[in-house]
Amino acid sequence: MRIKMTIFALVAMGLVTGGTFFLVRSSTMKKIRKSEHRALEGSFASAWVRLEMDGHEVVRRADGFARMARERVLDFREGQDELSEYLATKVAAVPAADRPDMALVIVRGRILGAYVAPSLAGKGGSSHWFNRNFESDLSKKIFATELKKKSGAPASQLVPAGWAAPDVYVGSIKKVGPLGKPLATGVAAPMIVPLVKKSIPSPTGRPERLGALVLGWTTKHDSVKAQALATQMAADSTLRMKRFWRAYVALRVRIGVELVPRIEGDLIAVGRVPDLVAMVDGDGVVLIRNKNTEYLVGQSLTDRYLSLKGVLAKGMSQSDIWVNRDLISPEMIKGKAKKQAVHSNERNTLLRIGMAPILGRDGNTAACLIIGWALSDKAATLLAHNLGTSIVFLEGDRYAASSADLPVVPQGIIKKIKSHRVEAKKISAADGTVEWENFKGIPVVVDGKRYLAAAGVIAGSYKPGAYSFLVFVHTDEVEAPFKIVPWAIWGLGLLALVIVLVVMQIMWMRFVRPIDEIYNGVNEVISGDLEYSFGVPSVETEGLCYSLNGMLAKLLGRPEDEEEEEEGGEQDQATIKVKLGPLPPSVVNASDPSVAPLAAESDEDHVRRIYKEYMAALDAEGEDLEGFTLEDFKAKVQVNERLLISRYKCSKVRFRVETVDDEVVLSPVPIA
Repeated sequence: MRIKMTIFALVAMGLVTGGTFFLVRSSTMKKIRKSEHRALEGSFASAWVRLEMDGHEVVRRADGFARMARERVLDFREGQDELSEYLATKVAAVPAADRPDMALVIVRGRILGAYVAPSLAGKGGSSHWFNRNFESDLSKKIFATELKKKSGAPASQLVPAGWAAPDVYVGSIKKVGPLGKPLATGVAAPMIVPLVKKSIPSPTGRPERLGALVLGWTTKHDSVKAQALATQMAADSTLRMKRFWRAYVALRVRIGVELVPRIEGDLIAVGRVPDLVAMVDGDGVVLIRNKNTEYLVGQSLTDRYLSLKGVLAKGMSQSDIWVNRDLISPEMIKGKAKKQAVHSNERNTLLRIGMAPILGRDGNTAACLIIGWALSDKAATLLAHNLGTSIVFLEGDRYAASSADLPVVPQGIIKKIKSHRVEAKKISAADGTVEWENFKGIPVVVDGKRYLAAAGVIAGSYKPGAYSFLVFVHTDEVEAPFKIVPWAIWGLGLLALVIVLVVMQIMWMRFVRPIDEIYNGVNEVISGDLEYSFGVPSVETEGLCYSLNGMLAKLLGRPEDEEEEEEGGEQDQATIKVKLGPLPPSVVNASDPSVAPLAAESDEDHVRRIYKEYMAALDAEGEDLEGFTLEDFKAKVQVNERLLISRYKCSKVRFRVETVDDEVVLSPVPIA
């Protein structure tokens, strides 16, 4: 039996431990998956909101800077218009036979002011030529020569005394820039402005060649006359010192030297280092930019970026995403490629662009301010650090940038993640919570590391869905706090084993062994030992043993309270018996005067009192009292007391010593 109990207990313990392990592990894995999903969804939502806020912020800042730049830009545009009108006046004063078909003021290859005959101007007129590139051999020659101090020659009207007159070049003008066809005759003369401290024009200042006057004829023209006309017009002080200077200083100084660096500095001060600050005119032609200055300046961006065309047409601010490789010169990329493999930061970075129109006094769009910061590797790493995750920016399915901690993600995995891309967010009307449509965490393995990833659209683009961001949560990091759980389960299993063994030992000592002894005693009686008396192996089986002895006494006709005690190899048999008197029909209330004294007694005092009375009564009857102690009497009384309390459902039982039919008995008094 002992073996069976032990096996049963061990099997039960194994089942309980195994079941507990399975349930805890299953519950833990569910919690891990939920934790991973919550971490991914939280990082995804934060990335979405952050990128969305970037779009709003870049527009807001562009609007603020556009308001600050408005007067400078309008001053420049008005200066351009005045310069062009003055050119038209000067050309109109030339005799018809010598009148040029085109008169341009060029600054470093860009058209600052223009008069163009209707036959050449095209649909947009002369103003459509403003700010565009016009590189020609004649203008290049003007800027290739240096102004030298004269040596004995009389001072020219173009420069102050002491400086030699600059050369004037004559030739043909090829088909370049906005020009529709080559011109047969062209002439270029320098625009000389004497400057004090590089910014103040003065007749006594140092002569600076800031621009060039280019005249062109569609037919062959006398080179001497052409040169004389160019020299005369370029020497006009009103043209040089007023009309040309106003437009030039507004662009080069007030916008290029003062405005753009200030915008750049203000953005750096708030931690938003700009990768692009540019000003374009009403046709989208780049006037000036902060980095890689010469590239794209003089070119129109409206065909390349339709969002800019919409801003100029509607006069409303907008955000967009541009591709950085379109804004960096091929020479720059080629130069970096010689030193090292071209990083995505130079090759394919996305720019978050904000465009703010600047309206003219007539209500039309006069210019547009463009600012932008890169969604580069650095930006992805910073965002990933703030979110505690990894980030990838995509142009279509093509890498644009990624955080530094993430290995290169294969194209197959990118397409798998993008198949569940979130296209839009939905705000619940009931409680205002945000729901992400089609959101799903995709488990992937990149470079041997396990991730849970999700894809979303980078909002604020003129091409919806053209650009995406991917969020990667490293699942090992999420699971790290739960790795102790299996060890905790094994620890709990070992603790359960110890507890089971301890409980088994207690059960063995208190129940199994005593029941075995009672079982063996029953077998002894069945075998014919009619003198057998059950001992009391434990407190828990005391009542059962007394009941069995009483049953044997009734069946075999021997004294009911007889018990055998084995001590020192000798057996003494007690002859005193405790008998109960007639049982009362009901319980007596403790407030009854007849039982109040009994109810007031303590258990110990009651037992001692009735023991003395019982022994005295037995002595009066001539009974042998040897070997009958208070402990024996108390044990018998307590057994009967428990049985009677169980029968009457009362709080206590007291006894009276009485003589019934010449026999001393204890008459029970159950008390409520």
